Amino acid sequence: MNVYGMSAASLAIAGYALFRATGEQPGILLSYPPAMYGFFMIIAAVTTVIPFLFMLEGMKRIGAERGAVISMTGPVLTIFGGVLFLNERLTPVQWLGCFLVLLTISLLEYRK
Repeated sequence: MNVYGMSAASLAIAGYALFRATGEQPGILLSYPPAMYGFFMIIAAVTTVIPFLFMLEGMKRIGAERGAVISMTGPVLTIFGGVLFLNERLTPVQWLGCFLVLLTISLLEYRK
C-alpha cells in the first residue's frame, strides 16, 4: 500500500513540476546534463527507497508495533540534525516537544 502511495505522490510532484515549468521557464526540467538525471535517481534511491526497505525488514524482525514506536524517533532525529548541521534554532516549546516524544517512546519500550 505504501508503494502505491509513494508512487502516486511522485507522479503528482512530477506533474506539478511540469506545470510550474511551463508557466515560468519552459524546458527547465530538461535543461540539465544527462548525468544529472542519474544523480537524481541515486539521490531518490538512497533517501527514499533504501530506507523504506530497511524499515520493512526491521518491522519484519522486531514486529510492527515495536517498529512503529521506534519509527516515531525519525522526526525528532531530523530536528536534531537540523540543529547540529544547519544551525537551526529551536524554541523551548520545541525542545519540550522533542523531549516528550523521546520520553514517551522510552516509556513504551521500557514497558515491554
